[in-house]
Amino acid sequence: MDKSAETGHRITASSNGGAITAAMYKGEFAGDTPWVHLDIAGTRWANEDRPYLAKGPTGNPVRALIHLLTHLRE
Repeated sequence: MDKSAETGHRITASSNGGAITAAMYKGEFAGDTPWVHLDIAGTRWANEDRPYLAKGPTGNPVRALIHLLTHLRE
């Protein structure tokens, strides 16, 4: 089980589905402050180079977030 470095409390029972559990746990400390949990650590893996994408971790969640934020400005 994962333990929070700050509190030592167990956050999840397994590594599967931990993002939702962690988000809900962290949300308890937000109070009335609007917040969002962005689970962008996971990436897709590219097995070969492409003109727009290097071989290896793609960073697709980060690229998608930048795209979204750019278009929300318009």
